[in-house]
Amino acid sequence: MATTAPTSIRIDPELRRQAESVFDQLGLTPSAAITLFYKAVVRENGLPFELTLSPIEPKVDADSVLVERLVGLLAERGWATRAEEHGKVEG
Repeated sequence: MATTAPTSIRIDPELRRQAESVFDQLGLTPSAAITLFYKAVVRENGLPFELTLSPIEPKVDADSVLVERLVGLLAERGWATRAEEHGKVEG
């Protein structure tokens, strides 16, 4: 079994709550979600989504947009979430 290294980050508590709510709906732990992100960064040799300065429509939660983009990109590349693998959500 591979060893793991503890990692500590500082993040806004509300952002953390919102992200963990999404992770829960996807059947992911925060550690699994962060591991997926790190693997995508390594695989893409950069961020797994495009960073742009284009305006975001009013009343759109930018964090939700980024999470949706990340989940979409992971799905496009064949990464199924635990929830999808167990038939809890349509993929």
